[in-house]
Amino acid sequence: MLVYSSNKDRVLKNRPNLDWLFDGEYRAELLDLSPASPKGFNPSGGIKGSLIIFKGIWRNGSFKGVMMGGNSSISGGRIIDGIFISQPDSFQISPWNFWSGGFSPMKGFVMGMPTAKDNTKYKKISLAQVPSEKIIKIIDNNDQEHILTVEKGINITSLDFIINGQKVDWINYTKDKASFEKSFMVVGKNFMIPDIGFEIDKGIQSIEIKTLDYSPKNISVEKESPEKAPTEDVNKFKIKTKEKGWTPGGKGYYNLDIDTNDNDLIESISKFKNDINSGKFFNYLNFFKRIIKEGRVDGYGKFPSLAFIFPNTIGVNYKNDDKKRDAVMKYFSDFRENVIDNFSSQNISEYYINLVKKYIDQKSTPPKNKTKKKTAVKSSRPKINEEKLSFYKIISKIL
Repeated sequence: MLVYSSNKDRVLKNRPNLDWLFDGEYRAELLDLSPASPKGFNPSGGIKGSLIIFKGIWRNGSFKGVMMGGNSSISGGRIIDGIFISQPDSFQISPWNFWSGGFSPMKGFVMGMPTAKDNTKYKKISLAQVPSEKIIKIIDNNDQEHILTVEKGINITSLDFIINGQKVDWINYTKDKASFEKSFMVVGKNFMIPDIGFEIDKGIQSIEIKTLDYSPKNISVEKESPEKAPTEDVNKFKIKTKEKGWTPGGKGYYNLDIDTNDNDLIESISKFKNDINSGKFFNYLNFFKRIIKEGRVDGYGKFPSLAFIFPNTIGVNYKNDDKKRDAVMKYFSDFRENVIDNFSSQNISEYYINLVKKYIDQKSTPPKNKTKKKTAVKSSRPKINEEKLSFYKIISKIL
């Protein structure tokens, strides 16, 4: 066993961030400094942007370094602003005791749980088990399909998720076991992610993990008969959704300037209201986002009403046969013509044009230099200096 010693008061006076090394219970084989922390990672237990590399066994206390090496493990305590890059069975604490930091999924496991596999159905699965760039397809007990696009899952840079284009903080699931259980989707139960306004309140019928090329099957159901709106509400855009900014303010509705005897128009508007209320509308928006990202849409093509999304760009891909693409573009073209263009107030029309455009711009544009970013993350992982240092020597190096 290696025993490390140093003048605690002297060290903490100059480097208070190292208190966890004095307060923790552990057996260390190596302590070293990483060249630098991963980009965007701000360690609370490091020194001037560098993390403490740890090889050994951590038994208790708050770990705030980089745990790496085949024989390294954590069997007690918690991880705060730390990074775990050891073997799957070396992670022996509860997931909710990993408060913040990064985790490198290895050999198909994350925090002691197997990572989800493509095209596989599950009766119970946590968001933590779903890797980046996957789709969670959920069917509720009303046979309604719900889509969660996991653009970023748990990785070495952070434990936070990006789902349907919005950030979901990992800290929501780390208060205790009960809070972590909320990360699970379970067949037969309801599920919600408050951060993004996602909720299934009819019970889950099935859960399946898909790749990003999956297309929502009910994108083509636009011909289904919508529920008839009450007669007195046909000229009112009255909706309610958790999507920020979409629910009308004031009296809870916006007036529409329409011919109340035009049954086809009233039926179309009623369908859009139902789709927004049920969340189907936003599933279609996410599908639209995906096919733009894939390059299947490069302009407004056959639907000039969508020129506000693609200014002065007709594109060329519209000449290719793509039924699902045409279906979703017609859907939003109808929304522009039948709803947005019929608001009594021009300001409200402009508001919803900007709302749709903002949604598309924020959620469909692929990240710049995505490949380079991944490479940067990989190359910025801490490297081990195989020279073994005593606690006294490492402290001496940095004081």
